[in-house]
Amino acid sequence: MQCHIGWLFPGQRARSSHQEIVDCYNASGGYDYLLKIIAPTISMFQDLMEDDIGIEKFASRIVLRQPYPQRGEPLNVIAHGVASWK
Repeated sequence: MQCHIGWLFPGQRARSSHQEIVDCYNASGGYDYLLKIIAPTISMFQDLMEDDIGIEKFASRIVLRQPYPQRGEPLNVIAHGVASWK
């Protein structure tokens, strides 16, 4: 996906029309965006990525399991700016 500084995410229209796209992050590094897509099958994921949603080039990672459940945001760390392990 090419970066378009000052523009919305190129797949913004796809985000509203494809419920499988649940999160989108503008990221640093080798990729411009990180999408969280939930699809019940690999073929459904492939169909979504082959649809014209504004993504020129992509790499995918499939989550095999979640070793521990997602927890809430560390509000105490954020509010006080102190690392939790210190």
